[in-house]
Order: sequence, then C-alpha cells, then structure tokens
Amino acid sequence: MGAANVTGPTSRVPLLVAREVGLSLVTDPCPFCGQRHWHGAAGGYGHRVAHCPDRRKVGRRWEDVPDHNGYILVPPARPQGV
Repeated sequence: MGAANVTGPTSRVPLLVAREVGLSLVTDPCPFCGQRHWHGAAGGYGHRVAHCPDRRKVGRRWEDVPDHNGYILVPPARPQGV
C-alpha cells in the first residue's frame, strides 16, 4: 500500500512507497494519477518529480491530473523483529 495519505513533517508533499527492482525504484500507485512510476535507483530515496500523464481516466470519463510538487520516495516498511 502506498503512503499517499501521509505527508512529510514539514511539507505538504506526500510520501510514496517505492521498491527496488533491478536498477530502478518502482512506486506504489501515484497519489496524483494512480499509475506506478519508475525512477532510477542511483538517486536513492527522497523527493522526486512524478512522471504523471496530463490526464487520467476515472470511471468512464477523463480528468486532468492536478498540478503538484512531486512526492518523497520511501522504502517499504520492514516487518517488526526483522
């Protein structure tokens, strides 16, 4: 589950869980467009610009993706005791 409803402590930029896949970080569904995005893992976790399309499909209609300041990539939570 993405952490789209959680924001950083000093900002309104959402946190988004991303997993390492090869040399990339793949996000949970984006809080802005609902798609997964691929980012280079070399940059590590932290603030990134979302690669959102201009429009998203909601049911049978299309709507504009809102303007935003990207998100902060965070690693998946580790199970307790690991």
